[in-house]
Amino acid sequence: MPNKNLKGKTLPSLIHEYIAWRKVTGSPNTIRAYQETLENFAHFCFDRKKDPIISRTINEWVAHLRVPVDGVRRKGGTVNVYVSRVHSFFEWTVQMGYISKNPTKLIPKLPPEASFVRGFKEEEVKKLLIEAGKDENRPYWPSLILLGHHYGMRIQDCCQFSATCIDWDNMSFTFMPQKQSRQEIELPLHDDLANALKAVYPGEEYYFPLAVERYHSNTIASEFRNIANAAGVSKKLSFHCLRHGAATNMIAAGIGLTTIVEIIGWTSTAMLQRYLDRDEKEIAKLKMSGSVVSPLPQCSSS
Repeated sequence: MPNKNLKGKTLPSLIHEYIAWRKVTGSPNTIRAYQETLENFAHFCFDRKKDPIISRTINEWVAHLRVPVDGVRRKGGTVNVYVSRVHSFFEWTVQMGYISKNPTKLIPKLPPEASFVRGFKEEEVKKLLIEAGKDENRPYWPSLILLGHHYGMRIQDCCQFSATCIDWDNMSFTFMPQKQSRQEIELPLHDDLANALKAVYPGEEYYFPLAVERYHSNTIASEFRNIANAAGVSKKLSFHCLRHGAATNMIAAGIGLTTIVEIIGWTSTAMLQRYLDRDEKEIAKLKMSGSVVSPLPQCSSS
């Protein structure tokens, strides 16, 4: 039930107040994600004249999110994330005394679809780099791809690579993951990356200011898909798959688990298990053991 304190408040004004509150501690990327989700929910309620603080409206919104767009339906896990953001918003309104009950409390979680994700293979990365090098209007892509491939950096961190973090004398750079902003780590500058960076003129704050602009306008992911399609690699592979390959490559290079976690920016080694690709050479060993039936029994004719 609405509280008397809700008088004069609208859903957009509550969202604005909530976002301002989250900005105190939230990262820009997190704030943007919450704002987009809550605005989507607000538009749904406004367009259909739905009461936003009843559970039935949330259920109808979830059903709306599951409707296929261009033949593609949002995954259950993705919708669960959207609902969790709205849940956090309403939990805040309860704590603030605006409403007495969170309308998302009884919304069941959708089962997440099974997914198959693997990292880019070395030959696929080479194809990406060749294709990316052809585009003079987007000179930042070879560097972004190499940051993902060698260091497992997220697309946000790659785009917002600092213009002053490189120590060319020592061939190293400092890096602090945006998602786990705890401390900087100094990493060796791979020769591949050094050559790619020297071909780009850096901005004052960011090395790739145009990439930052296109990241914030949500066009950077589609740019990568275009590069991947032109390179002829699997349509299932996104930029994030470079992160999977980086973790696997670091394991193969003998880098310790705790060091990998620090480089890639996770909070624990448990996350590493989600990012390791299966080793095809190890799987192939299944065929190397001796036969237990030799020769094979023959079928007898009656």
